[in-house]
Amino acid sequence: PKVSFIDFRYIGKPHVQWGKDICLYQSIESDYDPSDGMFGFLQRLHQWLKKASLGELDPVDAPLHPPVAYTFRDNIPNIIPNTNTPAFEGDYWIGACVLGELNETSYIITEWINTQNVNKGLYYGAVLLMKNEMPFEYPFTLSQLIFELRRNGVDINSFLQNLGDVSLANGKGTSLIIVIGTPMRGIGPEKKQHLAAWYLEERFTRSLRTIYGADIKSSRALLKAKKHAERLDTFASKSILDWCKILENREEVVISRDAQSTVSIFKCKRVAIWGCGALGSHMAEIVARTKVQELTLFDNGIVKPGILSRQLFYEKEIGENKAKVLKERLLKIYSKLFLLKVEAYSENILNLLDHNGLLKNVDLVIDTTASQRICRKADKLIIEKTIAAPVFSLVINKDAKRAMGVFKPKDYNSGLFDIIRKAKLELCEMNKSEWLEAFFPKSDELSVPFQPEPGCSDPTYIGSEADLSSLSGLMLNIASKDFFKTEEAKVYFGSQEIQMNKSSICHIQSYQPYDNELILVDNLNQYKIFLTKSVLDKIKNEISKSDKKHHPANETGGLLFGEWDDLSKTVFINEVSGAPADSKSAPNHFDCGVKGTKELNDRLKTRYRGSVYFVGLWHSHPFGSSMYSGEDKTSMHLVVTELSPPKSLLLIVAYNKDNYSLDGFVFNKSQFAIK
Repeated sequence: PKVSFIDFRYIGKPHVQWGKDICLYQSIESDYDPSDGMFGFLQRLHQWLKKASLGELDPVDAPLHPPVAYTFRDNIPNIIPNTNTPAFEGDYWIGACVLGELNETSYIITEWINTQNVNKGLYYGAVLLMKNEMPFEYPFTLSQLIFELRRNGVDINSFLQNLGDVSLANGKGTSLIIVIGTPMRGIGPEKKQHLAAWYLEERFTRSLRTIYGADIKSSRALLKAKKHAERLDTFASKSILDWCKILENREEVVISRDAQSTVSIFKCKRVAIWGCGALGSHMAEIVARTKVQELTLFDNGIVKPGILSRQLFYEKEIGENKAKVLKERLLKIYSKLFLLKVEAYSENILNLLDHNGLLKNVDLVIDTTASQRICRKADKLIIEKTIAAPVFSLVINKDAKRAMGVFKPKDYNSGLFDIIRKAKLELCEMNKSEWLEAFFPKSDELSVPFQPEPGCSDPTYIGSEADLSSLSGLMLNIASKDFFKTEEAKVYFGSQEIQMNKSSICHIQSYQPYDNELILVDNLNQYKIFLTKSVLDKIKNEISKSDKKHHPANETGGLLFGEWDDLSKTVFINEVSGAPADSKSAPNHFDCGVKGTKELNDRLKTRYRGSVYFVGLWHSHPFGSSMYSGEDKTSMHLVVTELSPPKSLLLIVAYNKDNYSLDGFVFNKSQFAIK
């Protein structure tokens, strides 16, 4: 809908364009409802006229509309202010700006400088910034513009001299961009500059260069200068100014469209991405668009024909290294408006992990390789503190409908394997079958892996671009809010399925770091021993029960259940039993029985899908030391040689009243080899 006055009585008034057209709606798409019909339209017009008569078109608590500069021609360049305007003293500032060519239609303002600092070789615009406001509509001719500038106290001779100086610096054959700034209308105490720019064709800048650059020593030169001055006078009074489109990109006036999103946390961060395939290529692009400070890509794979269905590559890149061509893709997002720094490494990640320099100065590592070898080697480096940055590892299930993300924060004092185990055990306890079946299936649930190409290709999953883009965005949105927290580890489960049989499409589990007393170091074989608090509480409870049943000096004990990780030389203890029924307890002695222990081990192994099983024994030393005795060593000899586990843990719990101290010792067969 449109309405206009038949005369120009409201020319120059806010929200009246071209002197007669009324701006009824801030946005036709959002403010105008076609179903209101003519009655709704007239009601809006009546409201506008009433507010206009009272001078209330701009609410007291809202910013006013900035001045409008109309564009008449399509071949005028767009101007992109890409850096904040300079502060200045006085009523106005006359200077220049550096203009960089973005493409055939647009120039970027990259720097504001004093005119005396311009050098040949760059392209400059002339600049006038003011502290006084311009009319609602910018003037149509140069004469009208000069009138408004003079009214605002601008020295017109200085203004025109600056146009000539900048034109001379640009050199022959160049047009001129003139940038004019006026405070943005608004209620704030500090109003930012609202920028407009007009385009002056080369035939007129030639006149400027002649007038301001000519060395007039002859009557002929004087006559030439007068002709050019007459041409500019005619232009000033009769020609319509060619105002450019301003495409704002200054942080001081533009609010980023992703400012409130969770992934905006990546801005100005340094991120490394391991794997540039289906998940990695999508995540790299998401992170790059947040204006990350630095992005490092790792992948030794090449682009194959089949992956084009779900990875961000093109057929012309087939046979090229994924990391390198992904880098080129990302640099097309930002190269001039924002200096995006991307590094690409095409070597095997397992080998690159040995180069400590590549793991430093990184704020976050995102692992999308789904490689057990890479995950486990990284875990070893995490535990050794070679990798100090937080790590987010992401995998998807066999049909690309669900994803699991594991976040190891900087100060969490264990590794990825430990966090994944905890998540698995918790899912087992809660019987969350939808996530267990997707990521921790029983051995009899394993299906034949999908191999898309013939030969020795790595098995993969079935999924499309829609699946991978959906899961990548979903998991980053779920997890990124936690990425720069320092202690609490988390595991995120997400599904793109709309309904999941009465289950949520998102599930999150959190884990606090181990307390210091729950991390032991085995001095025999240098294993780390991680206990849960519940294990320690159960041990204390079993000791208390034994004290009540027997003499407090009697030793007691039981079995330890958990999992070995020989790669990182770690043993995790998650369950503990009391003394089996056929055990014998006495002062300074404990014989651990076997009754019911096999059944207990089988139950735990089944319940926790193979991640909890017999790993060793524990017993108490009342009023004694937590060091093992000769008798203890003999008992462990029996366990590892005759009961056939390759190694076994012995946990000694020394206590005196409420004071407990623990030590763990890993024994293996080689320690008892016959010499």
